[in-house]
Amino acid sequence: MLVADAPETPVHTEKCILYLFELGANPKAADANGDTAAHLAARRDHLRLLTLLSFNAKWLLNDNGATPLMEAARTGSWKCAKHLLHLLRQERFNECGKHENSKRSRLLELKNREGRKASDLARLSGHSELASYIDREMRLIVNARGRISGLTAQEEADRQELQRLADSGNSGGGAAASSDSQQLRPA
Repeated sequence: MLVADAPETPVHTEKCILYLFELGANPKAADANGDTAAHLAARRDHLRLLTLLSFNAKWLLNDNGATPLMEAARTGSWKCAKHLLHLLRQERFNECGKHENSKRSRLLELKNREGRKASDLARLSGHSELASYIDREMRLIVNARGRISGLTAQEEADRQELQRLADSGNSGGGAAASSDSQQLRPA
């Protein structure tokens, strides 16, 4: 867990971490505050380290009832927040075929001991754009085929325009899409 709390995660450190996991290190081990490597990585925006951890290790609660997503939201760690949210869109990590996104909804609706969701923590910490991004994810519905619904009219229009630009092979469209931190992936 010391690596997760370091200022950065070099590539050679990743290999060492993977080796430790192979030897039986517990990725769910917690410190005195209940923080796991996932909490610390999300708090410091260490995406590389966060991606090495299992899905279940990324959704554990610490002693304050916070998930790694809540830590990422509170500290404005965009990369880690987007990674965690993206996982919940993937068929293998949600229950959309069986229970209509119950797992996804349950994880996004979690509240810490103060009764705050990830979007609340982002907003209270001055990360309103990240809070809006998380709110949108909470509103979306991902079906068993990975199709997304629940976009506002403007978001759907933006998605269609990005899709049109991608389909036409317009290189300027790629630049336009990548310049917007709020871009929507095509459904």
